[in-house]
Amino acid sequence: MPENISVILSEPRPDDAGVQALADSLAGRLAGRPGLSLTRVPNLYDLEPGGPVMESIRRLEGDLVVLSALYPRATFWTLKTAGVSGCLGERGESDERAIWCLRLHSGADAGEILGQIDRIASRAHAAATAPAPGGQPVRPSAPAHQRWYPVIDRQRCSGCLECLNFCLFGVYGVDAAGGLLIEQPDACRAGCPACSRICPEGAIMFPQHVDPAIAGDDKASLEGLKLDLSQLFAGADPSVMAAAERDRALAEASANGDSERGDQLDDLVDEMDEMDL
Repeated sequence: MPENISVILSEPRPDDAGVQALADSLAGRLAGRPGLSLTRVPNLYDLEPGGPVMESIRRLEGDLVVLSALYPRATFWTLKTAGVSGCLGERGESDERAIWCLRLHSGADAGEILGQIDRIASRAHAAATAPAPGGQPVRPSAPAHQRWYPVIDRQRCSGCLECLNFCLFGVYGVDAAGGLLIEQPDACRAGCPACSRICPEGAIMFPQHVDPAIAGDDKASLEGLKLDLSQLFAGADPSVMAAAERDRALAEASANGDSERGDQLDDLVDEMDEMDL
């Protein structure tokens, strides 16, 4: 009996009415389609990696088609960071399943996207005697809260740790082998993409950023985004820059009543002040 291709439809954020209409149209036309099993989930980027929705995606077998408002590279590495196994697009020499990531945006054509899904499904079922019956769509029970954190393209990351040394907010850490770890993703300051600009390899993405190069668009130029730390600090004492950043962060933390995070940032900058920079 042939297996269904699992289609994951990631809900756009509420302020994106055009993409929501596209998502609803696709969901209606995909429901019950032979050979496909459709699941609607909250915005993938907003999901907790250890939460039940990501766990249900990890348990899926076979190839995946993921429809999301994020750029395909950002969608793929968001899933990989959450432990969803697979390779981007066509299966290579490995036995990993394929994860096809298709972007939903206001200028996208629903018919063209359906055509892409049909072509993917036809290749997957080429050896089957009959298509599997279509699955019924599952709509998310509750929206996720909106998050802001870095997503790492592990194929680009060289492990230089410039992001860890630059970030003041404890977002980054290292694992037991000395590799880069997103230790506290939700400690990241909303709207701040600074670490993506200092990454020498352009490996750090913020999928909800307005700049396509930072958001994960493979076709966008990285020129003007990457900054060398020596250039960034030219003519300025790093501790002064850190203190200024600290003051802004502490003011925001105080306004939000987050005194514990403010104390942590204060301690971090005090440690930096004691370093021989």
